[in-house]
Amino acid sequence: MLGTRLVAASLGAGQVAVGLLYLGPSQLVRRPLPPDQLSLVVYVENAGPYWVLGFVLSGLVLLTASARSRGFVVAHGLGVFIWSFYGLAVLLGALFSVPPTPVLTGTIAMVVASVNAGLAYGCAERGHR
Repeated sequence: MLGTRLVAASLGAGQVAVGLLYLGPSQLVRRPLPPDQLSLVVYVENAGPYWVLGFVLSGLVLLTASARSRGFVVAHGLGVFIWSFYGLAVLLGALFSVPPTPVLTGTIAMVVASVNAGLAYGCAERGHR
């Protein structure tokens, strides 16, 4: 159970950190885009503080699950949602941009989403709900 709690806490702390970075200066989270080019990630960010809320709230749910030793499946499920949403926004934005933009961040986000999915499944299998 300690390993389950440690992984949930580290993923939760990482998600809170990513969310808080979106509150900081722009150069900490993105490279400058060519003039008149708007990525899907920036579009979502301009619509509201959705990245901050999504990453911070899902991270806090993971930290709470770690502290309480329950709620892991739901917490990792939220992690799957936010990381998949973010990863798809990066990858689809790169696909439709001219010139194409890097896809490394989107790929990493999709890997983190799959790690959360695997952990949710593993927690359910072991009864760490």
